[in-house]
Amino acid sequence: MKLRSSLYIQTLAMLCLYLGLLGTAAFLSFNAKFGIGLESVVNSPLGDRLETIAESVGSQLRATPSANWNDILKTFSKNYKASFYLLSPFMGQIAGDENALPKALTDRLIIPRPRPPMTPGFGSFMGEPVDRPPPMPSDFVSNREPPGTTRGDPLMAHRLQTGPSFPDRPPQMVRMRFVVRTENPNRIWLCTALDLTSPDGSGRHIPGILVASCENIWETSLLFDFRFVATVIGSLLLLSFLFWYPFVYRITAALSDLTKQTERIAEGHFDGRLKIRSNDEIGRLSDAVNTMAARLESFVIGQKRFLGAISHELRTPIARLQMALELLESSAVEEQKGMVADIREEVEEMKNLVAELLAFSKAGLQGTKTKLVPVNVKSIMDEVLPRLEARGAIECNVQEGIQVWADPVLLERTLANILRNSLRYGGEFGPIRVSATQIGPEVSIVVTDRGPGVPPSALQHLGEPFYRPEESRARKFGGVGLGLAIVKSCIEACQGVVAFRNGHAGGFEVELRLKVA
Repeated sequence: MKLRSSLYIQTLAMLCLYLGLLGTAAFLSFNAKFGIGLESVVNSPLGDRLETIAESVGSQLRATPSANWNDILKTFSKNYKASFYLLSPFMGQIAGDENALPKALTDRLIIPRPRPPMTPGFGSFMGEPVDRPPPMPSDFVSNREPPGTTRGDPLMAHRLQTGPSFPDRPPQMVRMRFVVRTENPNRIWLCTALDLTSPDGSGRHIPGILVASCENIWETSLLFDFRFVATVIGSLLLLSFLFWYPFVYRITAALSDLTKQTERIAEGHFDGRLKIRSNDEIGRLSDAVNTMAARLESFVIGQKRFLGAISHELRTPIARLQMALELLESSAVEEQKGMVADIREEVEEMKNLVAELLAFSKAGLQGTKTKLVPVNVKSIMDEVLPRLEARGAIECNVQEGIQVWADPVLLERTLANILRNSLRYGGEFGPIRVSATQIGPEVSIVVTDRGPGVPPSALQHLGEPFYRPEESRARKFGGVGLGLAIVKSCIEACQGVVAFRNGHAGGFEVELRLKVA
């Protein structure tokens, strides 16, 4: 079974698929170049924002006394929704909250080194010789320093005052960014290098490390501003929707109108016309459908007028035949009376056929110019039942006050034909029930008999002119196949709908749907 979906759904699905493919291609390209995981994101161009933040922090720290560094870090923590810490490979934590940093972070930041050999005469502190430490790890400072440049003792911060001198210019910091995840506490630590001024007031430059800590990277704007990105993406989607919606709506609306009109043509309604809104392919298709509907309407109306004209012309010779038969019967001998009776029966059958043809053609021709008025269903049934002379075989469960928009003559002819058909095929199996129920803006009139019903394959053809489920078309099994066709034409002329079906408990049902008056 194929699922039916509107063109709107298909267009939306194609758009989502297209955006998904673009996102997948971008994700695969990013992973192919930078790898998978948060570490690769930090070391990608997205991590440049972290370095920009570090440069902004460093510039403010260098221009501010070290006593105010905590206030600067608190300001950045509030702006970026993350906790900021300032560390130095020489002195450990310099600024930030005094909470103990996890060992997994400190092990990554400060690399333990063996104690170097003593270098006498280099300098002293409290009478003790001071050693010359080896160069800093390349993670923090490049090895492209001038020859002879020395570093301070990483063991004690106050040795900076008497230790080897730092260069007056900033050291050449290498690009360093990495991520540390810890479980206790469950946080993410983003680290990047920055250039600092020594807090001892000497003005010397030392390498520093800015650490930003958060619980969820999506809640901060350290790598990129998610709120800004969401706003940009939402704006692009909104602009795309506003740009494409009129174009897509125009196409889908035109196709929807085309579908409805062709469905009406398939049901036999040729009076509708499409509005031509453009001169493109859809406009030309709409014009072609209008032309087709007009020609089909002219063919059908011409056919019904032809049938009506022939039926009307046949009524005069048939009436003359009946008069001749009356005269012949009065002067016929006993042996001829049987033959005269057979001829009378054939003429009567011809008369009934011509009457049904004339009724069918009139019902079809009146459909385009029928004037609908409020009609009381119970009153129509009270007029139909006496003429059928079968009041005991028909149970009428129609309440007073139920009114529909219809033509009284056409509705009366419709109910008479349905009840006559039910009496012919199901009258001997039990009473025929007629009910009327209001369902929303419509009234449902249902006629049910207890007869054998019709084959399921014949249900879709009921209402077609001259169609009979009994293929032999013997006279004893019914009329010429115009009774239900007349019913359908009359109800459609009243802007209603008719449905033929077999009952759930057997028998045959005819449902008429008309608008509530």
